[in-house]
Amino acid sequence: MRRRDLRLTCLLPLPLPVRAFSCAARRERLDKGASDPSLPPEVFMSSTQVDTSGFGAYAGPVRRVQRDGQDVFTFEIAPHHLNGADRLHGGMMMTLAAIVLGQVAKDAAAAKQPDAEVRPLSVNCDFVSAGEKGEEVEGRAEVTRATRTVLFISGDLRVGSRILMTATGVYAIKEKGAA
Repeated sequence: MRRRDLRLTCLLPLPLPVRAFSCAARRERLDKGASDPSLPPEVFMSSTQVDTSGFGAYAGPVRRVQRDGQDVFTFEIAPHHLNGADRLHGGMMMTLAAIVLGQVAKDAAAAKQPDAEVRPLSVNCDFVSAGEKGEEVEGRAEVTRATRTVLFISGDLRVGSRILMTATGVYAIKEKGAA
């Protein structure tokens, strides 16, 4: 199928339940979202942007701040993070949970061995409630158990006191460059 044909196919009328997900409807939503200023969350003097290079770049910006003596990862829900129902996309929540758990794992591994790397063995997520556009999501996690080669981490994503997701992860500690 040629590119022009693909575009025409996309714009054909679709049955009513599917219409919200047609290319034309999606383009209209993106155009509306593009006109909204999508500014990063308020930046505090003590905040740092978390490295979300690669696929994680679609998730950002994610900032790390100190609140009540604990590291908190913050993220503002922008229009491009929403699903078809205008709620925070589940894949976005899982990506954010992986960033939070992974960063805590990296910090814990570096405290044991400065040149250590971590690799996820397992990440489990449970959806609890939905996030809305413009809300600030906070992610927190802690190491619940650590062995010489494995870290067990538990965390959650919240908006205020409302829990959006709980997550657990198991991470392998590897020497830098090891397979």
